[in-house]
Amino acid sequence: MDSTAALPITNVAVPLDDGVAPFELGVACELFGLDRSAQELPVYDFALCAVDHRAVRTTGGFVIQVEHGLDRLDGADLVVLVAGSWVQRPPAPALVSALRAAHERGAHIMAICRGAFVLAATGLLDGRAATTHWRWTDEFAHRFPAVEVRPGALYVDTGSVSTSAGTAAGIDLGLHLIRRAHGSSVATEVARRMVVPAHRSGDQAQYIVRPVPCTSADDVVGRAQEWAQERLGEPLTVDDWARSVHVAPRTLPGSSATPPAPPRAAGCSTSGSPGPGNCWRRARPPSRTSRTSSASGHPTRCNGTFAGNWARRRAITGRRSPTSGAEPGQARSGSLTPIGWPASAANACAKTSRPRASTVSRHSASGG
Repeated sequence: MDSTAALPITNVAVPLDDGVAPFELGVACELFGLDRSAQELPVYDFALCAVDHRAVRTTGGFVIQVEHGLDRLDGADLVVLVAGSWVQRPPAPALVSALRAAHERGAHIMAICRGAFVLAATGLLDGRAATTHWRWTDEFAHRFPAVEVRPGALYVDTGSVSTSAGTAAGIDLGLHLIRRAHGSSVATEVARRMVVPAHRSGDQAQYIVRPVPCTSADDVVGRAQEWAQERLGEPLTVDDWARSVHVAPRTLPGSSATPPAPPRAAGCSTSGSPGPGNCWRRARPPSRTSRTSSASGHPTRCNGTFAGNWARRRAITGRRSPTSGAEPGQARSGSLTPIGWPASAANACAKTSRPRASTVSRHSASGG
């Protein structure tokens, strides 16, 4: 049977015996036993049933009072077998008969974790692929040689029967079956209600042998690495890494998203400047006047980009920088400001620095 074919799920039964594991039982109850009609999600006819129609003791030490016996399986279209110490002994003959009858009727049988031992004991897994908790796969293969064991799989669905790896992998298998029954949108909404990933493929590894490093909340790089380690098979970009930890791409070290610093023109220095890239011209000490452009009223700086433009222009035309007798609109002697820059801005730029006397005298003697 195709594991992607539509699966009708309306009636769910969970058979129990002494030694049932509370967590795996809770997974079955959370997936199929809650009333989610307020969210317009499917509601199942869900019931627990005991092998001997009695109270069942869990591995956690508490007792569950069960109202139904194995006859409850007769109307179920999904039967869920959960793990626990009860799998260490052969299942009761009545349970084996009830499971085989349900399968012959067309019910799907799902086994969570070591619940696969109970399912394999019925013979329904013979010639099929299956998985279980990674700690028990060797024993499982030894006890049931007719079963094709897939020790690394998260879950295996062969169409009419399905098995999952340990503990939380039962959630992944349950969401997979809900997806088969009702579509991706319903499965996604159920996962959102449970606050778990909506989909993890069955062939995903059960566990990572290499320990994952602990990271603090403010370790952006560490958190990004953890996120990437879980997606080693996917093509990832720096932008993907940055989005995973809610930062800008340039925040990550070594990112090519960080733009390189613009080159500074010859004669420019950042020493003593209010910001990088500013070019401080060698000029006479300014008078105590406002350092603003008369045209705009805003502070004016001699940016290194303008100096670079003038240097390139001089290399092409062979023309020196303007002299003290320049026409209106041109800068005075000693300026690296290109022709056409407003004199008010050039003068203001000259007033933004107080160079040393030796520097001024050399520059004044050279005439530019």
